[in-house]
Amino acid sequence: TILCVSLLSVGVFAQAETRAGTFLLQMGGDGISFTSQSVSSMDGIGNADFDDLYDKYNTSSFGINAMAGYFVADGLVLGLALSSKSTTTSIEYAVGGSDPDDVVTTALTIAPTFRYYIGESGMWSQISYGFGSSGTDSGQQGYEPTKISVLAFGAGYAISLNDYISLNPSLGYALTTSTTEDAGVSGVGNIDDLVVKTGGLVFAFSLNAHLGR
Repeated sequence: TILCVSLLSVGVFAQAETRAGTFLLQMGGDGISFTSQSVSSMDGIGNADFDDLYDKYNTSSFGINAMAGYFVADGLVLGLALSSKSTTTSIEYAVGGSDPDDVVTTALTIAPTFRYYIGESGMWSQISYGFGSSGTDSGQQGYEPTKISVLAFGAGYAISLNDYISLNPSLGYALTTSTTEDAGVSGVGNIDDLVVKTGGLVFAFSLNAHLGR
């Protein structure tokens, strides 16, 4: 009973610091991630088995999703968000011939961010504009990276676990523009940039550290 009451009381009596001069560190639900996968079987390659064609078919990825900010005034955060992900695919053939170079796909965006906490309610709203690039390098030839820009709006709620840590569910909307130079065709048949615009809802959880003065 005492434990249950204590857990229910955390959000009521503890309030993470949002005063001017406080530093804010945020890690998303996939703040630092690493995955490694090996293909063990593959259908649709005729009568051959996977082991007849490949000695190795591995994919690994490493990602960072974080933000650092500073309360320039009570409740107002000026921050910088970083999102980075790198995926490497390695293939070794069982049959003769040279193995292909590793294929590395990378994406990096940096986003200046403004966040405002509404009094001591725990509610906050946020706007950010990110820019960066993504691309794939097979080692055999260079590539023109795809330029990325992201305009995002969001709102969330800081569930204070204690004076320094808060759990933040949030809901937002992101508009993303990806531009690849000379990868498209104009209406008259000339080579042109390929521009793709997307938009969608973003639901996330993040863990925030509020470091007081």
